[in-house]
Amino acid sequence: MDSETSAQTDPPEGQSPLREDSIVLFFFDVLGFAERVDELGLAEILRLYEDLLEMVRARAGGRVVMAARPVDQHTMVPVMGWLDLESTYFSDTILLWTKYDDLRFQVSVDIVLDFFCDCFKNGLPLRGAIAFGDAVMDRQRGIFLGHPIIEAARAESSQRWCGCGFGPSLDDFPRLGPADRFMPYSDHAKPGREDYLRELVLDWPRRWRASPHNPDLLTCIEKYRRPGHEDYWDTTTAFVEHSQTNELWWQSLTP
Repeated sequence: MDSETSAQTDPPEGQSPLREDSIVLFFFDVLGFAERVDELGLAEILRLYEDLLEMVRARAGGRVVMAARPVDQHTMVPVMGWLDLESTYFSDTILLWTKYDDLRFQVSVDIVLDFFCDCFKNGLPLRGAIAFGDAVMDRQRGIFLGHPIIEAARAESSQRWCGCGFGPSLDDFPRLGPADRFMPYSDHAKPGREDYLRELVLDWPRRWRASPHNPDLLTCIEKYRRPGHEDYWDTTTAFVEHSQTNELWWQSLTP
């Protein structure tokens, strides 16, 4: 299921060439990271990162992605493979990515929704953005280059909440999958930064509500409130309530 390499660079002697692939990137920052470090300590932050990303790897490694590929104008053949959802982190930033196609994206979103909720539950509230496009993502050499990274970093910092939005490259990748993973929304954008975002977000509160073992989300949000950042948590609270009261939002769309 590997997509074709869209570009290669000449490597140093003895090294394989860098690959440029079409990817979907999930870019996250930990909100209030300095406070999290003070409260939990570096060793605990590191343990949480490793444990949470190991759960991502376990979920991704158990997923079979199936699709149909055209052989000619009249024939489609089934293909299948394992989802390869890669990850890395540095300081307060966590990156997840995989090569892009419709089915990989849909399976990845399910895993990312669980990851977002797991992080929130374990004291690491996230703000994130999703971007698409060509990039070089070489975890072994620590090389990460490409427009999706630039776009996602801008989109992530343009939001005022705990949540995950989309960058402008969403316009070129419109097939998203089941509607109950997403929700049209625009109140998460910082004033004057709307152009870095699109009016669609991940509906992570729905995923949180789906588990009977999770505590009340609004009560959890109150534990994260700190002086000077009330607007972020007010916006998050408003979205949690909006998600609850608009669970079937797609029914109001006009055909």
